[in-house]
Amino acid sequence: RCERREPSALRQVAGVGRARARGPPRPRQRRDSRGTIDKGVVGPPPFQMPPPFDNDPLWRLRHALAGLGLALLFSVFVAALLGRLIGDLFGDSYGLRVSIYGALLLHVIVGAVVLFVRVARHETRPLTAARVLLWLASLWLWPLLLIGRRAPGGPPGGSGPPSSTA
Repeated sequence: RCERREPSALRQVAGVGRARARGPPRPRQRRDSRGTIDKGVVGPPPFQMPPPFDNDPLWRLRHALAGLGLALLFSVFVAALLGRLIGDLFGDSYGLRVSIYGALLLHVIVGAVVLFVRVARHETRPLTAARVLLWLASLWLWPLLLIGRRAPGGPPGGSGPPSSTA
């Protein structure tokens, strides 16, 4: 009689006999972010991206930085093409071509700084090909954007209501 009990006692200590007595093991239950129980999930929780860093200024300016960077990259090639065409029209010396190309690049770089200061805070739409083309056109036409911002009769800075001196 003692011999019969001894093997079953060993099975219970080892944990072999428990699964048959209680049935199949149940999957673990976990609570999701809303506090509800998610049944039937086995394993570690899935990877979740952290929320965007709202306090990081580079994160907020990511669309403007990407659009401006791509537009600057394309502007180098446009400046090379325009420099070649303008250089062919006005002279064929190497120094003149280099000066024209340098002036075009300076125009684009100053435009990038002006546009970034003026527009980057308000750029929140995702980057698309149309947005990159808009940035590219804005880099070349930035003086027109500055002239258009000034209201007639307003202060020379272009901001604020028109002055009324009567």
